[in-house]
Amino acid sequence: MIKYRVGFIGCGLMAMHHASAYYLNPKTEIVAASDIDNDNLELFCKRFDIPNLYLNYQDMLENETLDIIAPILPVKNNPKAVIDSAQTQVKGIYCEKPIASNLINADQMVDECAKHGIIFACGDAMRNYPQLLRTLEFIKEGGLGEIKSINAYDPTNEISGGGCQTLSVVQMFAFDSKIETIIGWMNDAASDNDQSMGGYIKFANGIECFLNNKESVKKGIEVIGTEGVFYHSGWETFSISKKDSDGSLREMNYNLPTVAKSNQQLTNRIGNLYNPGFRTTESINSFVSSIDTGEPLRCPGFVMRNSLEIAIALRESARQNNSPVSMPLINRDQNLYPVIGRLENKKESLSAGEYDKRINEQLEYFSY
Repeated sequence: MIKYRVGFIGCGLMAMHHASAYYLNPKTEIVAASDIDNDNLELFCKRFDIPNLYLNYQDMLENETLDIIAPILPVKNNPKAVIDSAQTQVKGIYCEKPIASNLINADQMVDECAKHGIIFACGDAMRNYPQLLRTLEFIKEGGLGEIKSINAYDPTNEISGGGCQTLSVVQMFAFDSKIETIIGWMNDAASDNDQSMGGYIKFANGIECFLNNKESVKKGIEVIGTEGVFYHSGWETFSISKKDSDGSLREMNYNLPTVAKSNQQLTNRIGNLYNPGFRTTESINSFVSSIDTGEPLRCPGFVMRNSLEIAIALRESARQNNSPVSMPLINRDQNLYPVIGRLENKKESLSAGEYDKRINEQLEYFSY
């Protein structure tokens, strides 16, 4: 079997998760890695038996023949690494979320990969949940009738960080339609820093989305159609209710497994190898399958670019006294800075003791 050759840019905590998923995939092999931190680099390469080590990723790109490049970096370093990687003859690039902190940078990343015919994915694990994919097919087959609205209950304190996953799933259930209008509100609209935001999104296909950023008994996403409702709670449990003849809703026995059950099935399968998690494993497998078979990518980079644009538009609306903002944004040179643990290197933003603790927690599950 021909295996796709993977090269890593960045060998920190999050790279461990991604590397474990590539390690498990029978169609990939990690052949090279680069990191400016020699301790991280040596530990990472020892763990995954990687033969080619580089302190400068440019040297790796020049010397290695790679099929996949995995820039798993702080957000501030994402754009240059992705754009540089796109200049090589690779088949795919997969970076972590959020895609960037500047909208022009995000545009450049998406456009550069498209220009070279490269499959570009950005780390949204939620769109790879089989439970959500099964529900999406059910909806496309008319199971909920015509989709009218989506309610997102997600009081996250970082709409472009962790919250970008919610925004990407909202787009998925709106069938990745173009966006016409956004209205937003937030506590500190003058700030360029990521924070909790609420608002309204009007898609070109008529679907409306309401973003609730207040504490609620609900947490998750609710998709409302003319014939029924889908709801998932806290990314954990999933349910579908259909309208009866009298108009009341009755929950169906749709047999959607919990995420906990899916995680346990993965743990049972991989034994003592460090578990990258069900979400990350599904994301990497989907990405590799897109390269291998040409099947549509579940979370292409443009979706996460759109998530950043939505977040910036919510802020711009709040700055304009909650006035509607037309999409796409005309001014692309706008920033939204994620929390320090995403923007900067975790080894720098965490204490030395906390970083070492997290690394050791991962290593104790792994047998060399």
